[in-house]
Amino acid sequence: MGSLKDGFEEELKWLVERYAVKDPFEGTAALRVMENLHKYGAELLRALQLHNAFSRGKSTPSHVLLEVHDDSVASKEFRRVHWEALEDPRLYVRSKLISDLSVCRIIESPAIVGKDQTHTRGDQNTAPTQILAVTARKPGFDPIPHRLVTKPMLMIMKGLGIREKLRVLRPPTFEQLKNVLEDSQFGTYQIVHLDVHGSVDDTG
Repeated sequence: MGSLKDGFEEELKWLVERYAVKDPFEGTAALRVMENLHKYGAELLRALQLHNAFSRGKSTPSHVLLEVHDDSVASKEFRRVHWEALEDPRLYVRSKLISDLSVCRIIESPAIVGKDQTHTRGDQNTAPTQILAVTARKPGFDPIPHRLVTKPMLMIMKGLGIREKLRVLRPPTFEQLKNVLEDSQFGTYQIVHLDVHGSVDDTG
């Protein structure tokens, strides 16, 4: 975005890829990058003028689902936009129209271009959205039930009128995840929800 200094992309890459694993004591630098990411999201929200668009409608949605279609027509500049920055809850603290926002990137593969991908809200004849939940925890660490982790996502989908079918991966191992995805037809799962709490060792 225009007001961010040069090097923001490199700093963001460092925050995502290296901070937690390689530089865990660089907390001050990480906070600075996260604050810049917040400013990025605020600028992007102003540029989209979402509040103006919703203020003209008859209803006021509390939750917004923003679909970003990334296809062959999208420009390089469009693909470089960090749309997920709009999910920062601080952006909507004072908003009377939007309580929160979720970003859904839709990557259109040549194999499915041309097929009807329209989802009808509340239509019981529409095939449900299939979700594969991967809840992998280190034994004895953070024993939070997977239902508590997936509940917010399911509530959002219910609020949007989207039917869903949830499958919990068992056993929750990388090998099993690989087997399930390889054995399934392309497009079987629209969402793979990763809830992985563990540790990183020398082998990755």
